[in-house]
Amino acid sequence: MARGRYRYLVLVVLAVVLATVFYPSETKRIKKVLKAIRESVLHEDIGQVMEYISYNYRDEYGGSYLVLKKRAEMIFHRFNDFEITADIMNITVDGEQAEAHLKVNIIATEDGRRGYVIGNAEEAGDIRVFLEKSPYKWKVINIDHAVDSDMLHGSKNIN
Repeated sequence: MARGRYRYLVLVVLAVVLATVFYPSETKRIKKVLKAIRESVLHEDIGQVMEYISYNYRDEYGGSYLVLKKRAEMIFHRFNDFEITADIMNITVDGEQAEAHLKVNIIATEDGRRGYVIGNAEEAGDIRVFLEKSPYKWKVINIDHAVDSDMLHGSKNIN
């Protein structure tokens, strides 16, 4: 009888350990979203990028979901051959909201010239991504300092 209790206890402990190891944490899920966005940009797949953007998206440049989609289309039309380096510095989860702090360099080609779109050779761009948890996955609701507003309006040139 004592053996049965020990087996039961071992099974419960094993189940808890396996659940914590194999069940992804919210931080891991957010990292997957950020990686998927990066891959979508590398492939210039606007539909896949927008899959991870919330319809509630708003930014300091007056952007909404539709404005962001239009800006992304302009960027993909203007630039090509993206190279992205993104280091996740910190992810903070607070219930249904999260914030990811990243250091990012994006290099792209424009009219045969290669240069930095975000960041530079000395310092990566400082980006904060705010997310909300939807019923099925985390989605971006705001990107702080993701792109230079001059670049969006066509006045910034690649060196």
